[in-house]
Amino acid sequence: MKEDLKKGTSFSHLEKAPFNLTPGRTILLVLMGGSFLMFVFLLANMIVFFARRGEQVRLSLPEPFVIGTWLLMIVSFVMRKTRDHFQKESYLQTKRFLGLAIVLMGVFLLLQITAWWQIYGEIRQRDLGGAMVSFVFFVSGLHFLHVVVAMSLVAHQWYHFQRLTSHPARSLILFTDKRLFQRFRNAEIFCHFTDGIWILIFISLLFLS
Repeated sequence: MKEDLKKGTSFSHLEKAPFNLTPGRTILLVLMGGSFLMFVFLLANMIVFFARRGEQVRLSLPEPFVIGTWLLMIVSFVMRKTRDHFQKESYLQTKRFLGLAIVLMGVFLLLQITAWWQIYGEIRQRDLGGAMVSFVFFVSGLHFLHVVVAMSLVAHQWYHFQRLTSHPARSLILFTDKRLFQRFRNAEIFCHFTDGIWILIFISLLFLS
């Protein structure tokens, strides 16, 4: 029975068109495009602002920002490996990697909060420019919300995956469900997007600091 169900699904075919434009995928790409333009505008505006004023930015880059950058890059790698295990129909590995991605993103969020606390402490100790501090809190805060959304998408996939595998009959169609795979791909794409946005933010902060 399982072999018959597998004939109707070709993940290799879906991978040849990674941006298979389902309604959900189309909405996701439009939102990602708008979000990307917003971040680019904010970063470019702040760089031009400080370049025109010619003032020295004295805010040091918190170490949690550096560690968090590496963590998000690992998350992208983990999500890519999760897709490989999904296509190989490896239940345990897929579940473990989904859980690992959730944990890593949770650690990233904690690092962001720690970095904000360090910045707040630096504000109290030194006379820092309000524009730079507001910029860091605003941009990193917006990205924080993006990571929360990405984490929610991955957690939803983990829950759905767990729910299906808890029932013997449903487990037969787990790896042949095209909609489940497409939702997983949406979560993976958004995780890669949040990683790329943070790298852009990190480079900008590194340049300004």
